[in-house]
Amino acid sequence: MKHDAKVTSAQFSPDGKRIVTGTANPDNTLSTARVWNAETGTPVFGPMKHDGDAYPPQVSPDGKRILTVCADNTARMWSADNGKPLARPMKHAESIRSAQFSPDGNRIMTASWDKTARMWDAATGKPLTGPMKHELAVYSAELSRDGKWILTVSGVNNGHVWQVWNADTGQALSAPIKHDRAIRSAHFSPDAKLILVALDGGTARAWSAETGKPVTEPMKHDGSVMSACFSGDGERIVTASLDGTARVWEGKSGRDPMLKMTHDDVVFFARFSPDGKRVLTTTGRGAARVWDLDSDSASEIQMPQEGEIHSPQFNPDGRRVVMVWLEKDTVRVWDVETGKPLTEPIRHKLVHAAEFSPDGKRMVTTADDSVRVWDAETGRALTEPIKYDSWIRSAKFSPDGKRIVTISGRSTRVLEAETGKRLADLIGDDSARFSLDGKRIATSSSDGVRVWDAETSKLLAGPIKHA
Repeated sequence: MKHDAKVTSAQFSPDGKRIVTGTANPDNTLSTARVWNAETGTPVFGPMKHDGDAYPPQVSPDGKRILTVCADNTARMWSADNGKPLARPMKHAESIRSAQFSPDGNRIMTASWDKTARMWDAATGKPLTGPMKHELAVYSAELSRDGKWILTVSGVNNGHVWQVWNADTGQALSAPIKHDRAIRSAHFSPDAKLILVALDGGTARAWSAETGKPVTEPMKHDGSVMSACFSGDGERIVTASLDGTARVWEGKSGRDPMLKMTHDDVVFFARFSPDGKRVLTTTGRGAARVWDLDSDSASEIQMPQEGEIHSPQFNPDGRRVVMVWLEKDTVRVWDVETGKPLTEPIRHKLVHAAEFSPDGKRMVTTADDSVRVWDAETGRALTEPIKYDSWIRSAKFSPDGKRIVTISGRSTRVLEAETGKRLADLIGDDSARFSLDGKRIATSSSDGVRVWDAETSKLLAGPIKHA
């Protein structure tokens, strides 16, 4: 799949049958997107051209349309079957900062520096509502999961505004809620009934998405709130703050915290486990703790370390935690039930990332010049360090967990996950992705996009290149 310009993105359609690529010329004065048949590498349609730098093209939820957004202040819709424009360009007066499909794919939501957000008909490109006007630039617009509401955030560094709108009419549901400090995060609750806003000023609060009125008391900290999120069922909220605490609050009232988790350092990160029964916190100096929320008196399971923590995460069933300590070049897995380490420190020189396999049974760690596969339950190395001649950019499991695809230097390598055996070297130094069914791998590099059979490593198509 050969291109005449640098390939900036490549992704499969949801069904894995097509690939959409984006390119930009060296001075970013012309950007294009194109769709290709993933089996044959032949172009399905395109190129779709924009003046100026473009954001990566998006595929609609049903895989039938392509949305392109560009710095020329337009968003455009194209047929994934024949490459013909499906709608007139959706234009803003200034740069579009975000664009997304509605969950059903029938609408498009855009936010722009022209101080407006707009909802468009994805089939015609016609506005479904009038412009949702703001006093300042709009830098995010989020649709609720049920597609009924829109949450916008606008403003400048020293003050932000959020507002909720009716997605069908474009009418504001309430007056804009103004803050004299920056909004760190603003998101819908899982059921889309509440908005949770975290501020630099030391508070988080949940608001009614329908009325814009506060639902909870201010959840106060003595320092900026760095993050705030709901549990998966929406019943609780956890906040993390520079005041050295993370706090769990009742999601519907926000009254005195149900639990105050005190640290001797600023807290940057706090997240619920998948089942909502625990909270993982990390601090600025590299301490990480897992807190049990179901016990009568919450038990603290402390995992002392030194140095910056990278990639903290629960495994899929929430029973284990893996973290990377950059300064110590170590990875370790902990049992969150007992607080005991399941492994000795897994030492991998210059380690910078660790990832569970989809089933949580293995881990792959990435260092500057090697990758290694480990048993996630025991910490036993399943492979020797697999050496590379240059810095490793990424290592990802296939959907079935049987293979790992890595990018290093100017090539992509496929490994057997169980043994680390080298299965194939593929052409591609920019990105590499498995299709959703794991049967193909798409790689991209400066000379085009290629599609490979993931089992045999046979080249199926490419290089696909934009005209």
